[in-house]
Amino acid sequence: MFTLTDALGLEALSQARVVAGSQGLGREVRWAQVVDVPDITQWVREGDLLLTTAYTLLKNAHGQESLILDLHTKGLAGLVLACGGDYFKQAPEIMRAQGNHLGFPIIESPWDVPFHDIVMALAEEIISAQNRWLRRASEIHDRFTARVLQGGGPAELAADLATVLARSVLIADASFAVIANASFAEPSLFGEQASDILPDPLVTYIRESRPPGADCAWRLAANHEKGAHADCVIAPIAVGRQTLGYVLAGATGDSLGDLDLRAAESTAAVTALLLFKERAVHEAESRMEGSLMDRLLAGNAPDDAMVQAAQRYGIDATRTYAVAFMEIGEHNTPALQRTLRNHLAQLRQPLLIGERDSGVLLLLSGRRQEVKAAAERLIRMLGMPHPLRVGIGTCVRLSDLQSSYQQAREALTVALRLKTTVQVICFDDLGLLHWLWALPTAVRDANIYSSTIRKLADQDRARGTDLLTTLEAYVLHGGAIHKAAAALHVHRHTLKYRLDKIARVCELNVEAPLVRLNMQVALIEYRLRGEV
Repeated sequence: MFTLTDALGLEALSQARVVAGSQGLGREVRWAQVVDVPDITQWVREGDLLLTTAYTLLKNAHGQESLILDLHTKGLAGLVLACGGDYFKQAPEIMRAQGNHLGFPIIESPWDVPFHDIVMALAEEIISAQNRWLRRASEIHDRFTARVLQGGGPAELAADLATVLARSVLIADASFAVIANASFAEPSLFGEQASDILPDPLVTYIRESRPPGADCAWRLAANHEKGAHADCVIAPIAVGRQTLGYVLAGATGDSLGDLDLRAAESTAAVTALLLFKERAVHEAESRMEGSLMDRLLAGNAPDDAMVQAAQRYGIDATRTYAVAFMEIGEHNTPALQRTLRNHLAQLRQPLLIGERDSGVLLLLSGRRQEVKAAAERLIRMLGMPHPLRVGIGTCVRLSDLQSSYQQAREALTVALRLKTTVQVICFDDLGLLHWLWALPTAVRDANIYSSTIRKLADQDRARGTDLLTTLEAYVLHGGAIHKAAAALHVHRHTLKYRLDKIARVCELNVEAPLVRLNMQVALIEYRLRGEV
């Protein structure tokens, strides 16, 4: 960037002096314009350095003051005023006062220094600076392209960009899960976000800051409350109309220039090719993995071809495995699966990953407690921002994986229906819950306690009461009035009133231990059916 400070170092401006607005000498000079007509602002553009005698304003104090405001508002770099000749002996005080107030530089140049010499000197330097900038931008793009051709990935590109720009750099996918993170000579501005998903306030801020329809880089102003700890440039990683992710580059202490924008865009363009290729490879691998997982879960004895395919993922046909069904939802991205596979390798577990019903299927080897411990450790390693639950079937031979899969699905569904906080749920731990889950509808409907629970639920919906929640708290606390009232945040007399009402609706003595037990079981069965 060529600034006014750089311009004042030229021979053609060696006799010039700054008389106002010195705080704005860091403004960029994009071109020089000589204008000596009325309505000067119609003939200049943002970034121009205006050279003028201003003779049309010689006796117009209001025009002199408003000229400086108009030039500042339009974004000019500054004003060079020819002084000492037939017009202004020096810049008028009203212009200088306005320049100091706005931080708009006003420079006096001797009358005998031709504007032509100044314009030619500035043009030569501006064009040279632009050529250097273009060469530098081209070198950066070539460097990134070469890095990819050498087998580099997003991590290497982020490191290169951080080194080239001396910035903190972060590359995220379309869901703002971090793919790569690098910094130059300071701690990363993105801190703990290096191995996580960007926080919601920052994601919202980024999305809101993007200019409508923008497909090029833009600037993001620092906002600590929203998670932007410094000014950043953001370049979308796009293929056609689809955004695959974002490149963020930021640093403290200095401003972000056009080179930062161009470098971020170059990184985004090259990263787009990488992510597009990675997605294509991921889709192909997912189809292969999905096909293998489908065959393994089909309930047939594996043939030689299946055994060989499974060996590619570290599966030994002589060992037993448990199916793990992991609730992932919208966070199931190629980046997450890559992270998941890396963690599985660290745990010495099979690398086969399948996808079904917004979830991820894994095969875990070992004894029952070893499998559970591996799943718990995997959850900790993933560090997901939302609670993650995993259902695990029993350990079986490859030919029996279908039953293990059904058990894993059941364990996870039971946990979700009961809203348990336990993250790893093994089928073997369900116990009587499995019996309730497998209970035929006809048997359930014929049970007096199940029908009673449904009757209470119907009344709650019809009259806006809270009898079912009251009954649940009462039976879960073993009929202890004080504990149940505390759990419901009501007075014990209120609880007793509600219990009397429940007894009248149900026509049952809810204080009897056997009735309470049956009610508790019926409540669990009701929740398992997803009816609350």
